[in-house]
Amino acid sequence: MFREDAARLPSDIELARSRGLPLTFDDLRRLSPKVPESENGAYLFIFAMRELEKLPENLDRNLRLGRNSTIEDRMWAERAIADFQPTMRILEAAVKRPYFVFETDPPFQNNIQPKVPWRYNYELAFQKMLNFISAGCRSKFRQNDAFGELKDLSTLLSLAEHFPRYSTPNGSWTIITAEAVVMGQLTRIARRNASDTAILDRVAELLARVRLPDLYKLIQTEFVIGHETILRVTSLREIGVQIYAPDPIKKAIEDLYQSPGVKQAYEANFIRRYIRIFEKLPQDSEDWPAIHSAIAKMNDELDKDKSIDNVLNRALGRADAVGPLVIASYQAELRILQEAVAALRQHSTTGKYPMSLPIPGPTAIDPLWHFPLRYMVQTDGFTISSTGRDFGKYNPMGMKSGSVFRYTEGREPGRMSLTY
Repeated sequence: MFREDAARLPSDIELARSRGLPLTFDDLRRLSPKVPESENGAYLFIFAMRELEKLPENLDRNLRLGRNSTIEDRMWAERAIADFQPTMRILEAAVKRPYFVFETDPPFQNNIQPKVPWRYNYELAFQKMLNFISAGCRSKFRQNDAFGELKDLSTLLSLAEHFPRYSTPNGSWTIITAEAVVMGQLTRIARRNASDTAILDRVAELLARVRLPDLYKLIQTEFVIGHETILRVTSLREIGVQIYAPDPIKKAIEDLYQSPGVKQAYEANFIRRYIRIFEKLPQDSEDWPAIHSAIAKMNDELDKDKSIDNVLNRALGRADAVGPLVIASYQAELRILQEAVAALRQHSTTGKYPMSLPIPGPTAIDPLWHFPLRYMVQTDGFTISSTGRDFGKYNPMGMKSGSVFRYTEGREPGRMSLTY
């Protein structure tokens, strides 16, 4: 069994390369061009990481305040935001450079590598900076400093645009989180400044810069990390494979993994599985229901195959079936916000809300089901919403009802506290 699979490995590798699949970290890194240091914002980002390290440990925890937090807690939060401002100035300079390429290898987070301190990890540093910038925006919102908030959101969005989206799956989802924060803040700014044409124009500009990731490239990254893991591990236990058997049998299975041809057999099965996944995916990389269905069916097949030669696939080869639905819901929210800002913009100049969605074409279509977004006009506002559906066990929270934007004149968007 293992011998036959191992014999197929060279042809499987060749097939993967012919389909355009990267196989190693080096394949992913080759996608990043060599650029002059003077044009590379990554060096300034690394410098910002060093400055961030000088702040007191866990200072960002002071930003996570609820509505009932004390005045002293809020003073600590404002102090944390103030202490971050020198780092913010560095980031503002970094995003003005045309490139953002890290010279050193990004510290890939996977099961065979110990967790590294955040100051040595670009993804974790980006997440901390996101926390500070987001809290700073909320502070400016309470001060009614819309243009200051828009400036900070522009820097945050530029960081997300520059940051390597496909270094690791976690890195891509961190960027999605950043873009979700931007959309949430812009929603509140638009509602509060619904009659200010200049602010609405700036909000529309920032919304146009939100770029959701290419899910297929993200799956390729998952594939590369799984493949590298198979090549590096020396024990099934290292990647979380639980062997429920008496100790002598467990040791025999562990020893088997190091036998000639066995690791190659696992590698061949893993490569073959991901080739099948990409063969099943639709050509339209935004046909979210079809993508979700294809991945979910492949995962069901994976779960049903309990054979020993499929043990690594069950541990490493599971593509994310929820991902397409999450990305589709963010895309729906983005389109709704773009339509809502355009409607507010038209009302600010004409005194009337449009009778139909102001931006025709794809922006007016629910990206998940390809139905038109629902639009209702009242005398004092409007509602725009997308379609939802229950996807059963693969359903992320919130998908049943879709996304909704409601605006009523004279109604404040709600007080923004320092909380998530």
